[in-house]
Amino acid sequence: MGTLALKHKGERAFNHDGEVSAGRELDDAATGFGVEPHPSEEILPRIVVGGIDAADNNAGQDFLTWMWFYSETRGGIIKLSSGGDFAIMIEGPLTFVLEGQGAHETVLRRGSPEISVEAKIALLGGKKLRKAKLLLARGQDTWQVTLDADQFLFRGLKLPEGEKLDPISRFQERMTSLSTFTTAFLEIYDRFLKERTDAKVWAKTREAIHQWVSERTARK
Repeated sequence: MGTLALKHKGERAFNHDGEVSAGRELDDAATGFGVEPHPSEEILPRIVVGGIDAADNNAGQDFLTWMWFYSETRGGIIKLSSGGDFAIMIEGPLTFVLEGQGAHETVLRRGSPEISVEAKIALLGGKKLRKAKLLLARGQDTWQVTLDADQFLFRGLKLPEGEKLDPISRFQERMTSLSTFTTAFLEIYDRFLKERTDAKVWAKTREAIHQWVSERTARK
């Protein structure tokens, strides 16, 4: 399947490099989070999410870490106006990063890294998720993709199995499924932006994330 590049305000374009990317702009200054945030995270300038200036901000890392927090503390179910209730799940492999004077990266692959001691240590150290496997589920349908949050790149997108149909109907079904995933993902991202750009709401969210990191259970 080609690349679906999600541009500003829902504009879409197909390429052929085997990846899916999404980009949107965040105009308001916002505050990052971490148990021990780096000083550079306290006040962020205008943020562009996607391939442009992605290395200069961490909105994508905030978003991916926020989805992990959401999946474990808010029931993991998000009600979307675009298509009902979706379950959000984060699975490994997990890549954590701490931006500063040189990026400090940790990659966890073995077992169930999302519940590992190493994952908790990474979070306690102020690291955020840069890459993880994201699952969205609605009823019996599941969408699975590896999300690289720095540039909003989607790799290995797996759509729901679907029915056994003729080739044309099968294609239409898969395009509809892809559209469902795209719409759901962007609405979840909009939900995150609504929290992140409201200083009072984001301050409470950061406190809740700090508590989640400190209290979450882990297995060796």
